[in-house]
Amino acid sequence: MQFKPQNNEIYLHYHEHFDFVSDLIQYTDYCVDLLDAKNIKRNDMTLFQKILGYIYCRASLTVKSIFHLANIGHVHDADNILRTLLETVVNMRYIKNDPEKRAKMYWYFGCLRNKQLAEKIIKDVSYSAYLRDGFKELYPEIQRQLEECRDYFPRDEEGKIPNKYYRNWSGKSIRAMAKEIGMGDYYNQPYYMHSIKSHGSIESFQDFFDINKLSYFAGPTMDAVDRCLFEASEYILGILDILNGEYDLKIDGEIISYKDKLSKLAPSP
Repeated sequence: MQFKPQNNEIYLHYHEHFDFVSDLIQYTDYCVDLLDAKNIKRNDMTLFQKILGYIYCRASLTVKSIFHLANIGHVHDADNILRTLLETVVNMRYIKNDPEKRAKMYWYFGCLRNKQLAEKIIKDVSYSAYLRDGFKELYPEIQRQLEECRDYFPRDEEGKIPNKYYRNWSGKSIRAMAKEIGMGDYYNQPYYMHSIKSHGSIESFQDFFDINKLSYFAGPTMDAVDRCLFEASEYILGILDILNGEYDLKIDGEIISYKDKLSKLAPSP
């Protein structure tokens, strides 16, 4: 990716971070080519490999979005999607600890959500008759798909899939999964702060109001650009690390090198 600064002042202030992430983005794009070069037939892939390929490509695009938002000083919006990137790392590391079982739960979670969505729309008269009738027609197929994936989820004493698996594929919150895989601090600090901004909490008021001048502020900011780029790099390298292991890309040395360079760019506490 050819990087052209949109805000030269911000770029000059954080040029080491922008140059590092620009180089990392080019490398993550190169790794997509490495995946293609493996030429693994779909039927020969594990389910976790299929999931990882999709997740990695999506996460790579997310990093590019964060990169450009940071360069124009829209750190608040970049933080919103940083939260998504962190959730992705947590999900993938959690699956990696038991890929045979958890990859199926992650993959077939859509069947549970489709049933939940269909029943909500069919019963809720606030939706249009056209939409409700459409889901009524689809419902038998949705039920069939649900029957196929029932065995991949735990059952309660009545033989039903507990409601918690309709809320999240693992039946656990992001917080619980993060704690289980040793990423509890990431939930307690960056994830919590990103959630405040994502949910439009009053706690993010200070990002748009200058307490010293007693005036609102809606322009670009240079605050926390380094932290934003550091986090994005850390998360995509975490996903790349898992991808490397599952696809045997043989890029251990390159990942270690990037992590070492990134450690020198860690923002001050």
